[in-house]
Formats: sequence, C-alpha cells, structure tokens
Amino acid sequence: MAIIKCEKCGGNVSDKAKACPHCGTIINQSQVDTPSDNKTISNPEKASVRKKKQSKVILVTAAIIVSLTSLFIYLGQMSQWSSGYWEHLFGAMKGEAEAQELLGSHYYYDKDFKAAVKWYRKAADQGYSYAQVELGECYKNGEGVSQDFTEAFKWFSLAAEQDNYNALLRLGDCYLNGEGVSQDYEMAVNCFRKAAALHPDYPWAIVRLGECYENGTGLNQDYAMAINHYLKAKAIAEANHYYTGDAEFHIGACYEKGHGASIDLEEAVKWYREAANHLNDDAKAALQRLGYQQ
Repeated sequence: MAIIKCEKCGGNVSDKAKACPHCGTIINQSQVDTPSDNKTISNPEKASVRKKKQSKVILVTAAIIVSLTSLFIYLGQMSQWSSGYWEHLFGAMKGEAEAQELLGSHYYYDKDFKAAVKWYRKAADQGYSYAQVELGECYKNGEGVSQDFTEAFKWFSLAAEQDNYNALLRLGDCYLNGEGVSQDYEMAVNCFRKAAALHPDYPWAIVRLGECYENGTGLNQDYAMAINHYLKAKAIAEANHYYTGDAEFHIGACYEKGHGASIDLEEAVKWYREAANHLNDDAKAALQRLGYQQ
C-alpha cells in the first residue's frame, strides 16, 4: 500500500481507497500509478548518482585512451621500419615467405632475436634463401639461439645453392675460418669467385679475394694483386653508391705494412681516415692505435 494526496483537499489517502475519507472526493485511479513522495528519489540524490556514473565513464575512457596511446607509441618505436610492420605481419600470418623474412628483420633490428629467429625459420623452411642467410647469421652469432657454427654452415649452404650472393660470402668465410666445417682455403676462394661473378657490381667478394691474395690463403701471395682488388672494389662501391670502408681500410693497411708499396704511415692514415668516415670500425681502431684522430 502507498499513500497518495487527494487532488481536492490535499489529505493523505490510501491508494486502495475509492474515495477521500476527508472530503469524499472520488480517487482518480491514474493518480494511484504515480509514486508517492516517500518513494521518489530527491533531485540531489539523482544528481549524485548521475555524477558518479559520469565520473566512472570519464575514468574508463581516460584509461582506454592512455592504453591505446601507449600501444601506438610502442608500435611506432618497435622498429625503424615500423611503417611496413603491419603489412609484413599480415603477409607473414598468411604464410608468405618474403613477408616472414621481413617481419623477422623488424624484430632483429629491435633486438628481439628470439622473435626474429621464429619468423626467419618459418621463411627458411619454405626455402626462401634470404631468410636462410639471416637464420644462419643468428646461429653464427648466437642471437636468439645457442651459437652453432655447424647449423650456420648448413643454412648458408642451402642459400648458396640458390646463388644467393650473401650466402656465398658467408659460406666462404666458414671455409676460410673453419667454422662449422673443416678449414679449406680453396673452397673459400671458390665461393668468393662465384659471388664476384654472380654480382660484378658488388664490391664485397672482390675485397675478400684481395684479402686472400694478401694473406696467401687459397691463392699465391701477391701484394700487387691484393691492392688491385682493393682499388677495384673501391671503384665499384663508389660507382654503385655503396660504402667503401672495407677496401679503404685494406689499402691503408698495405701502406702501413709495406705490402705492395713502400711503408708510408702518412698515406696509411689518409686511407684509414677515409675508411673511418665510411663507418669502418677496423680503421677507427687503427687510427686510435697510431695516435691519430678520425
């Protein structure tokens, strides 16, 4: 039962009554459906409830905005190639080997080596030679996996079978240094020569051959041939806008040691400085060792 007001006299009347006991007025039944004052929430209470709901909505909205902002900042910083991250991710999820290799490189340059190895392996298992080289590098350097020269050699070999230039260089290095395979200078030279023939516009295999001439590894020691190869590699690098630091460093070393030229420290320093300006760490170390600044 509820108490309502009589429309005529204002007296309190039971909502069950048919007439007002004070004045006899017939009770309008539509009035019965109207909640009595003692059941109605006051305006201050309504405002307090509304304010609490609004505060909760604001807090939840702010939390969502902060979370999304943090996520986008993280993704934006996640890779120097972040603009292509999503494209590569979607392609990788669809099983595209090239996208998987590129996604692995995103993680590699972010130094998340385990994630890099995961995606390199997926692409390498599909026979994608670029991923096979990258996976081999991870095994060689112990990045994201335990260091394993034998496993590195395996992946370099698989990529080299597809005439991958970088794989041939790394395979040659394995033979040269006896990493993952018995040391074999002649096999190393063969790999470098094949790479040089495959891409005559790339300088790195020619530098390797110059080193073999200079050190007499797999080739008869010939300082003049070594310098010729270094100069040739430098010219090729400059013509194709590659860094020339490796070739310049070796030329500087020849002048310092007197290999194929008279010992000339001033000339050696000149070449070391050129190499250092082209980001060659060996040249920087040589300048420091000789007491010169870059």
